[in-house]
Amino acid sequence: MEIRKISPDRQKALSLLKSAESFIRSIEPIKDSAEGPFLINVEYDILHSICGAILAADGEKIMGKDHHKLLISRICEKYQLSQLQTSLFDKVRRIRNDINYYGQQEKEVIEDFYQRNKEKIWKMREDLLSVLIAKCK
Repeated sequence: MEIRKISPDRQKALSLLKSAESFIRSIEPIKDSAEGPFLINVEYDILHSICGAILAADGEKIMGKDHHKLLISRICEKYQLSQLQTSLFDKVRRIRNDINYYGQQEKEVIEDFYQRNKEKIWKMREDLLSVLIAKCK
């Protein structure tokens, strides 16, 4: 993993935080009725925005191939997410990639995964948001 030190960018962090909050507001009213593939995509976008914001606030930039995978690894390692959260985050990334890049839409399987893990995903989102908000104060 190549991590480049840059100047901490509080403005970028705040912008990404607002983006994540906008995604959260958009799915809140429909999170119990929307389809699993849609929710996985949005949840991943939320997590990715939060992680990008944390790195911006820290003054770090991930370089190289597999940026998303490296971003997850860096955040999980640096902020000591549990092994369960780390694997869940990566699983959400892989499902999202399968949906977006390979056209896999096994709705029942994705729906089942989301229903079984949604509270863990929301908890991880809240944990990461707490880290970010503390950095942006």
